[in-house]
Amino acid sequence: MGIELYKDRDPAVRELYQHALDACRYRRARQEYLDRTKGPADTAYTGSISFVQDTDEQGRPYLDCQVDGIGMGKAERRGVFSPAGARFAEQLEFKLERARWGALDPNSRFGIGVLSYFMLAEKIRVTTCRMDADGVPGPVYEVSVCGPGHPFRIVQTEARGREPGTRVRLYLRSDVEPESWSVIDVLERVLAVAEFPTVARKGGLSSVWEPGRLKERERRPASAWSRRCARGSSRRRVSGRPGPRAPLSPFLNANPVSTVDASSTPA
Repeated sequence: MGIELYKDRDPAVRELYQHALDACRYRRARQEYLDRTKGPADTAYTGSISFVQDTDEQGRPYLDCQVDGIGMGKAERRGVFSPAGARFAEQLEFKLERARWGALDPNSRFGIGVLSYFMLAEKIRVTTCRMDADGVPGPVYEVSVCGPGHPFRIVQTEARGREPGTRVRLYLRSDVEPESWSVIDVLERVLAVAEFPTVARKGGLSSVWEPGRLKERERRPASAWSRRCARGSSRRRVSGRPGPRAPLSPFLNANPVSTVDASSTPA
């Protein structure tokens, strides 16, 4: 199903980033509301997003996305991997809280969802801790799913987490060559200005985005996958619609590799 819809692997990384961005915006809006109604927190919320491409102790290549955002609540944990795809903006909790916030709407944009993750991943593992309406971290849950449409498993691993946030681990498909595919390459193509501190690492290489500053792409030899994507970007189509279209957010590059519809859930 995912292979039929998406012709390259970049949407998976763009969705990981977009969900992380939404989660940070949501947590910032909730924290600002709590500061306004209950007094300032001891430390200001700055947010952070990190990507790490590596290999685990069993030799399985993976891509991690770690974000200190709002975390996934019950509705997100159960809805995000559903075949129909959850629409976070339509959930009752978000609507009620947004009404209380007033001018503090996080203005999130919602992407195509975790279906795109399976262009990169054969298995996904999510570890998440939700920040409740009072700013307190809740239980820690782990969600595992082996493919679109497959049953998924949710297990509570801790009664209460130390900090809210989410880590999404994509175990890379066998046809993704870690030597030639790089998360750094993808992010440097599609992310021009970051709203929150963002870093991507692969082996001894790293790339850093400072909030609000235009990121100049570092000069390094392009991977074979990057060259193929660059050659096809000008004529790529997604879901049968002609491109190019507007990027997912003003913080993504004005010339993304591909574009997508908006409808998913933050992490």
